[in-house]
Amino acid sequence: EPLTKLLEKTKDPVLRNRAIIALVRWGDIDTAKYCAQRLKGPDTFKSLAVWAVGRVAVVSPIDMEMVDKVIAAAREVDGFGEFQLSAVPTLGLIGRNRDADIKKRVESALKDIRKVLPAIKNPSSMEATGPGMVPNPDPPGVRAKIIAERIKISLALIGDAVEIKWMETARGTVHVT
Repeated sequence: EPLTKLLEKTKDPVLRNRAIIALVRWGDIDTAKYCAQRLKGPDTFKSLAVWAVGRVAVVSPIDMEMVDKVIAAAREVDGFGEFQLSAVPTLGLIGRNRDADIKKRVESALKDIRKVLPAIKNPSSMEATGPGMVPNPDPPGVRAKIIAERIKISLALIGDAVEIKWMETARGTVHVT
């Protein structure tokens, strides 16, 4: 039985996550497909799933269907930008693919996400508002600024000349291959 079928059966999220991380290290394309299928809807697993797809995309070619699932999920801004913190770097990794159509789609998605950044709010607490939780220490707008910086880096990774120039100016010499 394929391991991805066993991942669906387990009720233990720690076991599932550790297995996914191990399979991703091997560049397992079936794991990337399994994760891409789980990018719809509100799920705490989404950030790990999108990370897994991006990591596999570095070493294995991924198909346009997986790319489209990542882009669709990344465009669904949840108000806090939590998912975008993982999705934006993943899009940069996917965009490094040598396929021109994939690069163009990823570049467009990153620029679309950039447009909605002003709507991203800092959560009032780190995850929950129960006993022992402290208010989020970040000043307003920090989360959106972090995502904006990650968009610039991701666009530079896929070869956007404007962002490469920005990185060279702001950060010193940058080598993008």
